[in-house]
Amino acid sequence: MERHEQTGKKAALIVTSSGLGFKPIPGFLAYSATKNFASYIAEGLNYELKGKVDVMSYQPGEVKTKMTARMKQNFRFLDVDKAVSSCFRDIGLTPKTFGAARHELAMLAFDLVPFSQIQGMMWKNARRAFQKRKDAIEKKKAQG
Repeated sequence: MERHEQTGKKAALIVTSSGLGFKPIPGFLAYSATKNFASYIAEGLNYELKGKVDVMSYQPGEVKTKMTARMKQNFRFLDVDKAVSSCFRDIGLTPKTFGAARHELAMLAFDLVPFSQIQGMMWKNARRAFQKRKDAIEKKKAQG
């Protein structure tokens, strides 16, 4: 991380994005579009603020948070502490990072698989999640 020219202090800005911002994901378009926007802003600011502030786009995969608590956890999920330390490790070295090695590998695989297959898989998962939510709402209405 570079030191500020006038104060000699280090400054950094981390913009948290998501691996799902990497490509347009069916069923998650608003989410992936906003995360892609955040990534582009961070990468642009990194260039504009070079020598003053290190700006990095952090694009992790799955992290164990309250938001993901109801999801089936697997090896790709990182604890928050691991996600944060992976992110901080890269600040000042790169304008963007996926963080931990398992997220880097997942995004590499994501990039190697034909996008039409990814779109089909993600759309199927999104439709299943939408239907599950719709069924839960209807069940709650039926109960009174």
